Amino acid sequence: MLEIQRRGLTEGVAVLLDEGAATYWELEHLRLLWGATRGELIETLHNLDTQAAHDYEDEL
Repeated sequence: MLEIQRRGLTEGVAVLLDEGAATYWELEHLRLLWGATRGELIETLHNLDTQAAHDYEDEL
């Protein structure tokens, strides 16, 4: 994943978390939009919000 993709994904996830709207499908949409793997998304979530990361992993 390129750095610009990682930053875009991180910013998008942070916005969803701030709005309290980080549903599984919204996170999947961002993951696909930025070309991230599930592992990269999970890593980003762990860096921003551990509980959101666990919730996403539980949906898999």
